[in-house]
Amino acid sequence: MAGLTKADVANLELDWVFAFPGETNVESQPTVVDNRIYMGSKSGLLYMLDARSGCTYWTFQAGSSIKNSVLIKQVGDDDRLMAFFGDISGWIYSLDAITGELIWKIRGDSHPAARIVGGIQHHDGSLYVGMTSLEEGLAIDPNYSCCSFRGTILKVDAATGRTIWQTYTIDETPIARGKNKRGNTVMGPSGATVWSAVTLDKKLNRLYAATSDNYSQPATGTSDSIVALSMSTGKIEWVYQGLVGDAWNAACQNGTGENCPDDAGPDEDMGSSPMLMTLPSGKRILAAGQKTGVLHVMDPDNNGKLLWQKKLAEGGILGGIEWGPANDGEQIYVAAADATWREQRFLSADTELNPETGGGMFALDPASGKINWEAPPGSCEGRIESPNKCSPAQNAGVTAIPGVVFSGALSGILKAYDTENGQIVWEYDTVRDFSSVNGAKARGGALDGPGTVVVDGTVFVTSGYAKFGAHGGNVLLAFKPKNQLTMND
Repeated sequence: MAGLTKADVANLELDWVFAFPGETNVESQPTVVDNRIYMGSKSGLLYMLDARSGCTYWTFQAGSSIKNSVLIKQVGDDDRLMAFFGDISGWIYSLDAITGELIWKIRGDSHPAARIVGGIQHHDGSLYVGMTSLEEGLAIDPNYSCCSFRGTILKVDAATGRTIWQTYTIDETPIARGKNKRGNTVMGPSGATVWSAVTLDKKLNRLYAATSDNYSQPATGTSDSIVALSMSTGKIEWVYQGLVGDAWNAACQNGTGENCPDDAGPDEDMGSSPMLMTLPSGKRILAAGQKTGVLHVMDPDNNGKLLWQKKLAEGGILGGIEWGPANDGEQIYVAAADATWREQRFLSADTELNPETGGGMFALDPASGKINWEAPPGSCEGRIESPNKCSPAQNAGVTAIPGVVFSGALSGILKAYDTENGQIVWEYDTVRDFSSVNGAKARGGALDGPGTVVVDGTVFVTSGYAKFGAHGGNVLLAFKPKNQLTMND
């Protein structure tokens, strides 16, 4: 599917740039199907672009920002090609993927802070949607009654939008637990949300979801966990918890901390989608990264029994393993995040990143956890423009193709590593101005969240994830080997 060799990657050059007009932040990941790109934007516009030129076919205006990737599937008796995605107001959309016509939309959860961040999955006519919320950040406001959102997973009929089942990751309904220092009601339990795509296990008819910390006390047994559910009924069948007692929200980092839970934890979610792998021996494993910096490897065929775990990074609020490792069936590739700030002020507008912490790449043997190779972090040295916005932390999702693994950093630098030894095959600094195919002002920035997408000989990457003090931007970049550039056609 990648259509690139290691030698091709070494000769990549920029082919074209699409700029999201007027935007200063890009958080979505492109989906590429049949030379068409489907991608959401901060303004809530969904675009369908030509993958060969970046030209726009149509747009659709959603109700709010689109952070997740778009799922394209043929659905129904007529095999209609449909596009599925969610927005950060918690709405789930179904469009005709050819025309952009709205087919249906539903609210995934009635909580006012509900949002969808992870991609939607599909199997046998049904969609599986994990949901998270804005409450962890809303808790900064001392007048906010923190917190009442519980992680949610839905099974939805893809053709009609009918909800088949909905499961909360916390069984207990939140209730009043007392007052904060301002005298406002404190609620709980809450959190254990799902902010990455769920993983489907068709063999066992299960899905696996990674959960966040709790937002308030009491801490629960399903936070910072991998939760296994029946795809038929939504019943929770087993739970593997990576960290016990982690109750935290943004009030613990900013302001006077009125809503910070007693005995607050370190905010070390199990954030990245679990990876289901079959080893050469035939044994299956389930691997999941955590913000503790630990990679956990479980046995999906034995109720999530721990097989091995490996500490690979320091961990922290933006630490450890963030948006997800990758694998090629032979090795697991893990990027270290570990971003820190000069002053610990989470979500503050004037946050300054520490240019000396974070980053690095590991290749591990999936059977034993042995580190086969380790690549050092990058550097912000020489970054003259806004050095306080640079960090070598590699938060973004990792992408593996045969022979090469891609990883982006908050510095805006995208690297391609040789899977045999970790040597850098190619790298590109995306923090710069560009000329765009659509004529809009174009600027690259930090790489975070979305991973690199490689399809049919083209490398696609979004640049400008303006969070936590990093550089904003608004571009989708397309790279091809030098002798295959569109401008040479």
